[in-house]
Amino acid sequence: MITQQQNLAEPAVVQEQHDRFQGVTYQHGKWLARIEKDGRSFNSASHTHLKTAALVYDCAAVTLFGAAYVWRNLPDQPFSPELQALVRGYLERAG
Repeated sequence: MITQQQNLAEPAVVQEQHDRFQGVTYQHGKWLARIEKDGRSFNSASHTHLKTAALVYDCAAVTLFGAAYVWRNLPDQPFSPELQALVRGYLERAG
């Protein structure tokens, strides 16, 4: 059971975590990666873990802009082939 104090503190904790990672937002209890290019917005599915959404953002940014031009949230974390395929799917569906 969550206490009233914990419930009131949650937005501050979410905001603090959100501020650590570029391109990641918190909506409806889940983390979402969001990136824009040429006036179009690309959104991932929602993720339970903040770092997963941050890694999805990183992969999308590298795919859209190139590794030399991107500041990554998790620069030491490699992209698995599964993650790359997932991100390509997000980007293709977005148009």
